[in-house]
Amino acid sequence: MGTSGEGAALPAAHLAPDAQDALGEIVNIGMGRAAAALAQSLSVFVRMSPPTIRVVNGHSQWDVVLGNRWRDRDVTVARQGFFGDLKGEALALFDPDVAATMNDLLGIRSGAVGPEVPLELANLLIGTCVGGVAAQLSQKIGFYPPAILFQNRELAAAVAGLRQRRGDIVLVAVDFNVDARHFLGRVVFAFAPEETARLERLIATFLTEAFG
Repeated sequence: MGTSGEGAALPAAHLAPDAQDALGEIVNIGMGRAAAALAQSLSVFVRMSPPTIRVVNGHSQWDVVLGNRWRDRDVTVARQGFFGDLKGEALALFDPDVAATMNDLLGIRSGAVGPEVPLELANLLIGTCVGGVAAQLSQKIGFYPPAILFQNRELAAAVAGLRQRRGDIVLVAVDFNVDARHFLGRVVFAFAPEETARLERLIATFLTEAFG
């Protein structure tokens, strides 16, 4: 979500309404598994929002990432790319005290905390959710190691200087919160522009096999 390139214009993406609805259900299952894994690790209840799915131009991608709830918040953001049969990248947004909150829930008493906790949390949520989507579509993917994009900064200001991906992309966003601490997070992932037509065919195949 933070890179751009030069060259010929990319074709406009399109995802039919029924394909968007089906992708939403597929994402719901994938994110449900991610939330269940997080809940089991922390012994807490995790709530999820319905997924938001948009086909947007790269120049407006951050509007979906920001959302009204996140625009003016200080956040920690991790990025993780995926590759293989489906390609793209994902972001995990967390409250700035994510490490201290997770340590508290796990009963860990420590001093200064580094980036390991948000990285592990991002790896769990993104890997389970995006991996679940790929599995339902019978696609094999791998993941690059996650990295911290920025830490404890206001989101709108932090993304203002980032370069944007060219072309239209399919963006999926899901919010979650941990009831025990009113802890908020968001997972956003984007399929590469050239993946959109193939993604729609995969969804059509999925619907045919599921419902005949």
